[in-house]
Amino acid sequence: MIAANEAVAVFVESHKVPSIYRVHEPPEKEKLFDFQRLLATLSIEYKKDARGRLPLQSILQRVRNKDYEFLINRILLRSMKQAKYSATNKGHFGLALTSYTHFTSPIRRYPDLICHRVLKSVIEKNAPPYSEQDLERMASHLSERERVAMEAERELEDRIRVLFMKERVGEEYEGVISHITSYGFFVELLDVFVEGIVPLSSLYDDYYAFQEDKFRLVGRRTRKVYRIGDHVKVRVSMADVETNRLHFELSRR
Repeated sequence: MIAANEAVAVFVESHKVPSIYRVHEPPEKEKLFDFQRLLATLSIEYKKDARGRLPLQSILQRVRNKDYEFLINRILLRSMKQAKYSATNKGHFGLALTSYTHFTSPIRRYPDLICHRVLKSVIEKNAPPYSEQDLERMASHLSERERVAMEAERELEDRIRVLFMKERVGEEYEGVISHITSYGFFVELLDVFVEGIVPLSSLYDDYYAFQEDKFRLVGRRTRKVYRIGDHVKVRVSMADVETNRLHFELSRR
């Protein structure tokens, strides 16, 4: 599928015909700051290339099967830009491709149909069906509607997960800390694809301070640490479908 999408993008571009592309721009330097800070915290060595860029692929390979692999992957993912549609080919950073489009799924995506019409006009040597200005307006609209659909899908999935856990209040599960905030930390369960929060108010053994620069919570008295990637055992304490809230508390066993 990826090969077909790339081939069509390269073919249309070579004929200098206006088309729509699936672009994924490189992350901004500011967005990679947290990632670099994390590498320094974990003493992970790396060397930037001749253009001053981080060797992301080699870093991911270096941390594979390490205790902090989950942490590194999660923070890097949050540093990435979101892919979108554009009439200007800006390449696809995530796939490491200079030209890419969506061509293979017309039932699911309208941009595929646009690409089909453009490709047909090239093959049949007809005039381009769209101007670059038309394509840019369409790309902007389609990218925005895609985000709306993704948000709706994510909310529905979250509610289904909360509904699934409603009958499991009191049960215990193994999980991994996926995100940390000043008001608690999120835990992604290992047995089921569900994520909930352990509120700081449920941690009775100490007062925990949020150290944002080190991605962790630290107990003021016990010096106990919770950070992204740590494995914990939690108990389901609340599953409220109406408010879409799923709360855990740490198992005391």
